[in-house]
Amino acid sequence: MRFMEKNRRTTVLIATVLAFAVMLIAAISIAKHPIYIASEVTTSTGTTKVSVGKVTKPTIKNEKVSKKVEEVVSKHKENVTKIESVKSKISEKIKKNVEVISQSEYDLICGIVMNETGHGSREGMIAVTQCIKNAMEKEKKDAFWVHDNYGYGKTKTPSEKVKQTVYDVFYKGAKVTDEPILYFYAPALCYSAWHESQTYVCSYDGNKFFKARS
Repeated sequence: MRFMEKNRRTTVLIATVLAFAVMLIAAISIAKHPIYIASEVTTSTGTTKVSVGKVTKPTIKNEKVSKKVEEVVSKHKENVTKIESVKSKISEKIKKNVEVISQSEYDLICGIVMNETGHGSREGMIAVTQCIKNAMEKEKKDAFWVHDNYGYGKTKTPSEKVKQTVYDVFYKGAKVTDEPILYFYAPALCYSAWHESQTYVCSYDGNKFFKARS
């Protein structure tokens, strides 16, 4: 009986020392490596139970650091959103600026505008270009068809100003009027009863511009 009591005391003592040793080792090495440490010691008559659990390196919480990290993450998300927005706008712009007219059509239109009003004002160049563009849209035909069927004559080598103006009308929406002008003529050179029978809209550089009569 005394032997059993002594044995129980010895077992308890060993378990306690073991637990203390493990905890001491953990205190020294926990900052470097995950270890297993005794988290519970239960003794009962003739039985000693030691529960072991995994302990990892503790996380040091700093409110200022945590807040700064959150701000950086939030800012990053905002930047990503802005980048996506810009990419979307650029994509839409590219879609809008896809080839509206072919290079050969562009060259032809520039030549027409140069011949009709190449030395006039930018507004006059825009008005002539608008007539061509509106005719193409109305007839659903290309520039060559409009040239042949709307009475446009010869063409001339265009200036850089004319080239830019034609580009601005077809690709940037430049215009001098919201009215769908289609026809024009120069009264100083001749009188056209047919043109005058249409609906007058505006005049630039000696040319009178008309839309189709309703």
